Amino acid sequence: MTTPLVTGDHPPYKNLLFMGVDIYGLKPALTSEKPSYPDNFSELSAEERTEYYDKLDKWEDQNPGYYFRNNWWHWRPLQMLVFHFNRKYDLNIPEEQIDALGSNSGGGITDPVHCLKLAEAFNSHASAIEAAGHRFVSLNMGYWTFKTPNERGDIVTCTLDDPEKLKRLNEKYDTYFFGDAELDGIAYQTSHGTTTDNMRDFALFLQNCNGFAIY
Repeated sequence: MTTPLVTGDHPPYKNLLFMGVDIYGLKPALTSEKPSYPDNFSELSAEERTEYYDKLDKWEDQNPGYYFRNNWWHWRPLQMLVFHFNRKYDLNIPEEQIDALGSNSGGGITDPVHCLKLAEAFNSHASAIEAAGHRFVSLNMGYWTFKTPNERGDIVTCTLDDPEKLKRLNEKYDTYFFGDAELDGIAYQTSHGTTTDNMRDFALFLQNCNGFAIY
């Protein structure tokens, strides 16, 4: 059974034009100094470059409020959850900061208290989803696909373009849901979704970033 997670209006999508987001904490509490980018990076061997990136990854893991990255397919669901949490819990995050979550323009949420409250909401909802036996959240943006065999018998993914079926799917499934989507016995997938692990990773960043900016 598919269970709606949240419902309501969609946030603005007009700025969602890029491949992904790089999100930096405004005042993260750092446990050590970030590894310096080598001045002679272009001269380093492949092994030396790998060593540098391994050190950087380890440092970022130890300093979760410094940096968070996502591609748009995973970030858009998080963006919409921020939009809904802001309304559901009356967080009063300024509208211009919510709008800024849709572009790589340097905007973001600047109040550390807002970030902590969002982290609590993300962790709480991730726990509820997992308790229901799911680990993936689907975002209905009106774009649906389905799998079907082609003339050779290979299973391929096709885009649903039947207006009547699109209307019925969009009426049946809310903005967010978890579980399988089906119509007339056929399984359908949304274009965007994210995992509870990603929700928790973002919550950890929110707990330590003291505000953030998106690039």
